[in-house]
Amino acid sequence: MAFLEEVYEARAKLVEPVVKNAGAIVRANTYFGQYLRDAGVSDDELSALLKGGDVIAFAERIDVALHQACSILHDIKYGEGKFVGPKKLKWQPTLLDFKKIVPPKWGSAAGKTTLGQWRAYAGASRLAAKPEAERRADMRRRPRVQKPSYGGKRSWQQSIHDDDWFDWTELCKSEGWEVRVGPAFADDANFEAYLATFIALHDARKENDWAAYHRLLTDYVGVGADGRIPSRRETRNCLRAVMLGYLKTHEVVDGGNCQSCSRCVPSEKFDASIDARRRVVVRLAPQLEELIAQLESFHTASPPPNLVLQLIRMVYEEADRGRSVREYVAGWSSRLLQDAPNHHAALRFRIEGMIGGLFELQPEEMVVGIRHLAELAPDEALADLQALVGRAQEHCPKHPDLWRASASVSRRMDDFRSERQALDALIRLLRGTGSPDLPILIGALERLVELSAADGPLPDDEMHREALLALARLASTSDTAARAYSALVENFDTDDVASELRRSLVDSSKPVCMACGLLRAWIDTGDPAAGRNTQAASLLALVGPAVIDTASKTDRLVLIESIDPAALAAFPDIATSLLRGALQLQRPLRQMSLERCIRLAADLTAGEEADSEAIVDLLIDKLFLRDIDRLSLSKAARLLTGDAGLSDVVGEWDGLLSKIAIKSAPQFRPADGPEWLAWFDVFPPRILRDPDSDLALWALRAVPANLGHSIQAARESTRLETVMEAILDRLLCDQVDAPVHIAFADKCPYLPVRLVARYIDRCLRAPLPRWKRAEECAHRYMDDGPELAEFISFLRQTPLPGRSPRIAGTIEFDDLLKEHDQGKRILAGRLTLETYKVLWQVLNPALNPQRANMTVAAVRYLRAKHRPSEYWLTPVEKEVQALCLAHRLDEARIVGRKHVGLTIGPRREAADDFIDRHDRGHGGGKDPYESDYARILQLV
Repeated sequence: MAFLEEVYEARAKLVEPVVKNAGAIVRANTYFGQYLRDAGVSDDELSALLKGGDVIAFAERIDVALHQACSILHDIKYGEGKFVGPKKLKWQPTLLDFKKIVPPKWGSAAGKTTLGQWRAYAGASRLAAKPEAERRADMRRRPRVQKPSYGGKRSWQQSIHDDDWFDWTELCKSEGWEVRVGPAFADDANFEAYLATFIALHDARKENDWAAYHRLLTDYVGVGADGRIPSRRETRNCLRAVMLGYLKTHEVVDGGNCQSCSRCVPSEKFDASIDARRRVVVRLAPQLEELIAQLESFHTASPPPNLVLQLIRMVYEEADRGRSVREYVAGWSSRLLQDAPNHHAALRFRIEGMIGGLFELQPEEMVVGIRHLAELAPDEALADLQALVGRAQEHCPKHPDLWRASASVSRRMDDFRSERQALDALIRLLRGTGSPDLPILIGALERLVELSAADGPLPDDEMHREALLALARLASTSDTAARAYSALVENFDTDDVASELRRSLVDSSKPVCMACGLLRAWIDTGDPAAGRNTQAASLLALVGPAVIDTASKTDRLVLIESIDPAALAAFPDIATSLLRGALQLQRPLRQMSLERCIRLAADLTAGEEADSEAIVDLLIDKLFLRDIDRLSLSKAARLLTGDAGLSDVVGEWDGLLSKIAIKSAPQFRPADGPEWLAWFDVFPPRILRDPDSDLALWALRAVPANLGHSIQAARESTRLETVMEAILDRLLCDQVDAPVHIAFADKCPYLPVRLVARYIDRCLRAPLPRWKRAEECAHRYMDDGPELAEFISFLRQTPLPGRSPRIAGTIEFDDLLKEHDQGKRILAGRLTLETYKVLWQVLNPALNPQRANMTVAAVRYLRAKHRPSEYWLTPVEKEVQALCLAHRLDEARIVGRKHVGLTIGPRREAADDFIDRHDRGHGGGKDPYESDYARILQLV
């Protein structure tokens, strides 16, 4: 067959394989040994294949089908061995043994090995009987529970688990199939034709089965084709006579009473003897028998009409003699059609019989028979068949299929005028029913279009136009309607289109398809300069939002692509419906399509009538495909800022961008500086200045920790300044709350120093200077900022040192180091006694406690950096001395007590004595700025 050439039940996994003698299998003189030798399989390879249990690998290796490989393995197992056991009932193979071959559990069935897992996956085919379920529960020691029984009493009963009701024997078994697909699956070009042929064959078989059933009802049972009992009992046939014809015994009932069926003996008291019943059955007349045999030979060829009429005449003559030949030929023809549904002679005979009154008229059977003959009859028989159709129409003038058959026969005869007349009659008949068969009506109209076209056999402009309009109004899809309208609407003006749209709401079975197709065809066939894509918006409004809501999502997208977005936005209800449907399509949109959707969304959301929240959510899905990363941002940037972008609608566009950015921002987690900047390829920095949004705050909080280090290129640095400038504009406006500035302060260490400096400078230059915020940012950058030297240089130029002791002290410490070049060189060189002398001279700790704190920080930094020997006490002496000058006596005592014998100063006082001499009762605490001094020393 075209789809499936072969289908076999097959399995593919060996359970518990045991290879007992691989060499004997390969060298066997049986057929499987020859297979293995021809394939060049060695003993070791065969053993490895079989032990693996993969039958598919075994089949591929010896180049046989899977079901054949399974048969070979069974033959190997049972080909050599013996029966063992007490009763000699167990087979013991000597070549290969395995428990069974089963379908493998792959895909979703993988791992389903337990009873519960397999039951949940495959389900059960039956339920165990209750006694069996109770036996299993008892065997598995299920607990007994008290349950109510008859009379309201409670009794102890066995609890039954699902495993007891549905054990392995009740579950569905796994089955495997090996399928060889036919040529249809590899022929993409003709796959639809294959499928259509298959469906037609399937429908024909179904029709033939119903036809056989209806003949059984009418010829044998004696009821109508619909199963109803006829009002006249005498119309029933003798069942025995019909059966004789069905079995083709060449015998008929003589006398009209067989004495052995319910029709002939209504009381069903069959008292007649066997001999009496036998005597009423006689042989067919030789001439009649010969004529029936002659007609039966016309299986695929049309019989001569006079031969069919001669048989009908002879049946009447025999019936006048009291013989049940009519029933016989009814059974005979029914059997022929059951065996061969397209038997030409049988079809022709039954149709002629119904027309001539030999059989009761069955319209459906007659119509089906004529349709088959119209398809199968050879060209030389078409004229006679047309006459037969005409006679049938006299008996069933209102049956559409007869007119279809007449048109089909006329077409085959190239009698186009007769075909057109038949199609006209068919169309009028179908339209008169109130609920016409649309596929038949559409097929008839399409043929009329072909006939009446300018290049058709019967050109007729008026008929062509009417047929196209009728097709468009019956269209079940907008594509069909557009094709029909495209040949009509080129010269339509807006009034013509409006009139047709109004009519669609009344006459069309699917007005939305008709309306969409009409507008698409009208726009596509017109001159682009005529502005039809703008006028179509007001025409679509005539249809109304309720009808548009029923349009398919694809149709709504096509309308957005066809109609000017600005014109559509003037009708918010319709535009919103179109946009919602287009954006809900379960597939990515083309760039052009998404651009049109965004243009329409920008126009819609600029007003207050559209559902902006829903539109923005849908746009986010389409722009970023639910996953906002650097790649999707890049695609969105190309879409929104390219040559076909929306830079020409800045006002509306900025409003939409802000809404998209606000809704989508929480989903974005930038990993580095370039990825953070990629966001602003899509959303321009100017939207950060919006005083009604928190985008600036989000953008600031989203700054990655490695921002300053990951921004390398000059272009990226310029973009970063632009973005931060927009953020600063927003942060420094009067309406901003303190949390925004806290966020900026938290991000200061990750920002380039020039941006932090700019923020501090603008805080200080504000109409109401924000001293506290500027100081807070400065302190935060001093804690962790990477470019401390440059930052301190900036702070020198601000008034902050006069307000912040920390900043002032840091600058002073940096200035001291810079003013003494010799000190810087010594601090940067090898640690010696001279190092501490110069340090003491540069910092002068005796001047004030702050200088002493600076000295403590410097000494500790040098000790940590150079790690001097523990026996060299000069660094410790200097640290204790500086701590005392800074009034940090508790720290000095702790350091001094760690070094026994430590002496301090020119007089070499003991450490405790030196500390006590400096104790004035006002000891200081730990210097809070020591880490600042240490960071400055790191720059040296």
